[in-house]
Amino acid sequence: MTKDRDNLADHGDFVRPFLMSAGRTKAAVEGLQYETLLHATDKPADSLRFEPARVYALCVDETVAIAEISASLSLPIGTVKVVVGDLIQSGHLSLHETIDATQTEDIELISRLIDGVRRL
Repeated sequence: MTKDRDNLADHGDFVRPFLMSAGRTKAAVEGLQYETLLHATDKPADSLRFEPARVYALCVDETVAIAEISASLSLPIGTVKVVVGDLIQSGHLSLHETIDATQTEDIELISRLIDGVRRL
């Protein structure tokens, strides 16, 4: 019996992310990337507990990427995306969109800015 308990304790870290995401593997918000930047909103965080509260706390004073949250909390990136998606939907986090390869206007603007700086 003790041997079985020890074996379960070794696998506890595998179960925990599953519980944090309620078994979900996809975030409620589409398009979340490793480099997606997040910042806490002014919405009160009194109702947040456990990992959502920890994620929120990381985003209060600065803008943080999803990959940074994952590394800081030692959580799998997929689990962080699910938690972040929930916090965005609840209004606790705001999303800063990153440049997408399909946004050619932004890429052209950045290219013109780089060319202008080079000419200086």
